[in-house]
Amino acid sequence: FYLLLGEVLTDFNHQQIVTGEKQSVISATFSEHKENVSLRFSHKLRLKTFLEESKLIHYLVGVQGMNLEVVHNGFILKSWSLV
Repeated sequence: FYLLLGEVLTDFNHQQIVTGEKQSVISATFSEHKENVSLRFSHKLRLKTFLEESKLIHYLVGVQGMNLEVVHNGFILKSWSLV
């Protein structure tokens, strides 16, 4: 979870540099349930691009026995199970 959050904050800062915006606060909603943890942000981020393309993140999530689902301005980290 912390690795994902760190990647999101890094991307947020990179977007700030590129666009020239000076926001120091990013708002998010955190939800924890029995089988998953979700984090949704109030800012438009490029989560789909960099989270889905990161082989390291997918490997580390898989090693932990979890799945990563990127949703609109957020992500859901789910425990792995057979369907």
